[in-house]
Amino acid sequence: MDLAGAPTEHYWVSSAGLATLLLNFAAPACAAAAAWEGYRAQIGGIRDQVPVRVPLRVAAAALLPIAGAGLAGMVSGLALLAPPDGDWFSGLPWTFIGVWAALLAAYTCAGYVLGRTLPASLSLALAAGTAWVASAYPPAMRPDWLRHLTAGGYHTCCGIDATVDTRAVIGPLLLSLGVVAATGIVVHFGRRLIPALAAIVLAVAGTGAAVTAVRGVGAIPETARNETLQCAGVAPEVCLWPEQEPRRARIERQLQNGYRALEPLNMELPESLGASRQMAGVTYFPLNGAAGPDDVGQALAEAILPQPPACAGEPNAEYPGVLARLPVEGWLSLTAGTDPGGAVPQSWPPAVRQLVFAVREMPLADQRDWFTRNWASMQDCDTPPLLMAAASGQG
Repeated sequence: MDLAGAPTEHYWVSSAGLATLLLNFAAPACAAAAAWEGYRAQIGGIRDQVPVRVPLRVAAAALLPIAGAGLAGMVSGLALLAPPDGDWFSGLPWTFIGVWAALLAAYTCAGYVLGRTLPASLSLALAAGTAWVASAYPPAMRPDWLRHLTAGGYHTCCGIDATVDTRAVIGPLLLSLGVVAATGIVVHFGRRLIPALAAIVLAVAGTGAAVTAVRGVGAIPETARNETLQCAGVAPEVCLWPEQEPRRARIERQLQNGYRALEPLNMELPESLGASRQMAGVTYFPLNGAAGPDDVGQALAEAILPQPPACAGEPNAEYPGVLARLPVEGWLSLTAGTDPGGAVPQSWPPAVRQLVFAVREMPLADQRDWFTRNWASMQDCDTPPLLMAAASGQG
């Protein structure tokens, strides 16, 4: 897993969400190591000897270093993804780190109990395999809320205008609390019937509470960010998050240049742009935290594209204009002054890339005619798009 080369929003929450993928490796390692310690404690006959320390203290001495090492590995992964200009003191995502610690504690405790109960070869394999399945498989399963029991959806969170949903934090914490509490009872009281039943009740109660907490969470566990954007500038006014503020001067200058380049199209350009989907009276400007020059041009093009018409949402509706959206976005970004490599990324379909560059080679008047035709196509369900360069004479 190339974490160092993975894309992030230059935003602590996004970085921590992506780093959560490391649980797929840390959880099995902790569970297997704890199973070995549990097996060692069992064959050592600790409970049969003169007690110097209570069983919980013995278990804690063995398990804390294991869970601590797993957590240290997670934080090391987060360091690879840390925003270049991030504040390690005020910005560190303690919520994510707390969930990681709780889940690793739960996997470690469960592995220890398996080691105390089963032969070494079986307990190690079962602990590692179960931990891996519990961590890695839920994101591919339905219903969506299953993944949030073990933080399996964190890697999809969050855009710069969002933060992790509190319910997706409470769920793993409740589940982990139930498992750790149940383990504590089993370790302290041994295989007695009433403590064993109490442990089962605690584990089931923790799981049930966790399920109740996450059942309403969608596939992406995010909610609106509860902070205020800073707005400044004219033509357009630009509203940015704190992570974007250091680059405000360049962003405003690039947007003003882009607006001047788009003026000949006689488009109605937004008076205010904001990097938030929840800000009233401001056109959403999907600019990420990095806010590089190419990012600004792409975000401007996306911001001024028209919303699909109402007819596109009707049952069995045909909306041919959807085919024009990507080529028009690329053309607008190029027209606004974005570097070709940023305006038309390599990840786009080759046919779309070829079309955009072919249109850019046409005379300016023909480019505007091509744009006008496709702009109209995106705003109704009847106008077919022009998906070839006008010079070819085909539509």
